Amino acid sequence: MSVHEPVPSLLSERYFVVTDRVAAALERTGALRGRTVAIPDPTLRTRLDATLRSLGADVHDHKNAHDDASGDTSASELVLDSAALDRAITTSPTISALDTAAWTEVVLRHFARRSNLLVASTPTLVLGDGPVAEHLASALATIGARVERADELRSTRGPHLIPAAVAVVFATGERHPVVTPDAIEPASSHPLVLVDAARPDATGAVDRDAFDVHPTVGAREGIDGRNVGRDVFVIDRPGTGDPTLRRAQADTATAFALAFLAAGAAAPGVGDAAAERLLAKALAT
Repeated sequence: MSVHEPVPSLLSERYFVVTDRVAAALERTGALRGRTVAIPDPTLRTRLDATLRSLGADVHDHKNAHDDASGDTSASELVLDSAALDRAITTSPTISALDTAAWTEVVLRHFARRSNLLVASTPTLVLGDGPVAEHLASALATIGARVERADELRSTRGPHLIPAAVAVVFATGERHPVVTPDAIEPASSHPLVLVDAARPDATGAVDRDAFDVHPTVGAREGIDGRNVGRDVFVIDRPGTGDPTLRRAQADTATAFALAFLAAGAAAPGVGDAAAERLLAKALAT
């Protein structure tokens, strides 16, 4: 492994400009031009206001949107239900894929900052069978790592989940046992870097208590070094407050809200499925 240099974005730029792509699509179709949009949720209204106005919509809160001279709501008014929007975002496969890609980016940047190492030509094991493992394996291969995969159904050679030849492990927590010292084949010749890459809303993929009973080894700040028959340097997963993660999640949520409104403008009540199609189409262009 070599000394870390600045890490370029491993994801396509499209993952962080989703709102721009959806807005451009709506600009071309004029779907929201001339429409009155009522957004009762103040945080959501602040986030969407400038973009909606640039698309020719008139934005109000719920009270103002209904408070005209006649006391009636305009036939063209759209009301953004934040609860319905949240439910749609939670079940959206496109949003899920975007969040997974963003989490992969966050994990790899976190690893680079903590370890100051690059993985080009390095034997690297990705533990897990799921979307995070798939994204990590693909991204690591793209930057030159020698990637192996293992999970509860697909083990590496020998009795240990983590063989001696491996230098870096990313444990995703997806269909593999929680990593303990017993999973690591002893090797005195070279250390192992073990990264907890489990999603922030999942149980950690590394049993830190099991490692904590072993002797400490000197390590960089933010890394816990332990000797378990091999020097192992454990890197905890990033926090949910990571700015890259928060930026990506805010962007995709805003994009889905625009798509949700446009779907309602085209055919009231169709909501989720039409918004999903619009979002996926914008990403594909």
